[in-house]
Amino acid sequence: MPIINSLASINPLALSLDENNATTLVKLGRCYRMLDKYEEAIKFYDKAIEIDPKLGSAYINKGAMHLINEEWKEAALQYEKGLPLM
Repeated sequence: MPIINSLASINPLALSLDENNATTLVKLGRCYRMLDKYEEAIKFYDKAIEIDPKLGSAYINKGAMHLINEEWKEAALQYEKGLPLM
């Protein structure tokens, strides 16, 4: 867990290196997810989707957040968008 805390704490640095890198945003979202900061994670996934709408992993990870929150219809929608892109 200390490594994940370190990654989350440096996110401004990572974003300053390349804030338009959708893959980096998804990875940062995963860090927040592992810290149980689901709303923050969704923000990173949304930004990744905005930058690269064809990045399936962003939709899949966002769908996982909705599953955790028991938002079944929204989770299904995200999976339907993401799976064909994988």
